[in-house]
Amino acid sequence: MDDQDTLVPHLGLLNKGMPEISKIGLTWDSTPEILGWNRWLLSLRDSVLYIRKSVEYGFSLLWYPRGKKATSFKLYPYADGISPYALCYTELKEIIADGNDLRKVGEGAFAHSKVQTVTRGKSLEEIGDSAFWACDSLTTLTLNGDTPPTVGPNTFAPETYKRCTLVVPKASYTKYASIAPWNKFHNMFSPAGVEGVEADGREGQAEYFTLMGVKVEEPVAGQLYICRRGSKAEKVIYRE
Repeated sequence: MDDQDTLVPHLGLLNKGMPEISKIGLTWDSTPEILGWNRWLLSLRDSVLYIRKSVEYGFSLLWYPRGKKATSFKLYPYADGISPYALCYTELKEIIADGNDLRKVGEGAFAHSKVQTVTRGKSLEEIGDSAFWACDSLTTLTLNGDTPPTVGPNTFAPETYKRCTLVVPKASYTKYASIAPWNKFHNMFSPAGVEGVEADGREGQAEYFTLMGVKVEEPVAGQLYICRRGSKAEKVIYRE
């Protein structure tokens, strides 16, 4: 029961875990990791709290512990939403939410976090206002959906459009490039559309990315990367 006793105090619901549950009308479901409160179910998975209306509904990420010591987090693959402010102020650097059930990201979901790279699945439909506000370390946002998700007026801070690279599917590049706010990103490309491999020994300023679109600050000789110079991108084998 360590997960429950550790996490619940963060929510301000309990002071000392299990013995206090009856005082606020919470009852344990038949499985220990499930809390039932009226029609809502709270589920703990690796100390991360998810919520759903009933067993027939998908999970939404409700709360990620601020003090959890991890740099990478992969969203439960069947989660269909990320609740408002669920990951704000966390120390995470990488967030992978590439499950095909994820449809909505709530307001302020990642605000003020240390996140550097975020990967989203194909079914994402909506990103709430201020979801990425004050994410000063964000360098790569990968969207795998064919249709650009709708966003709030302040989903991204203005400086994000200059600093962050947006990675989108090849077949949908034109869609993203023709609609706000996606067309505000100074750096947008589709790694799947890069053809050809050659040894990279040319002069000129270059940026390197993995084949999944994650920016690489210190490329390793002999490894295959996507190299971008200006508006041109191609697969290369890096050499010093």
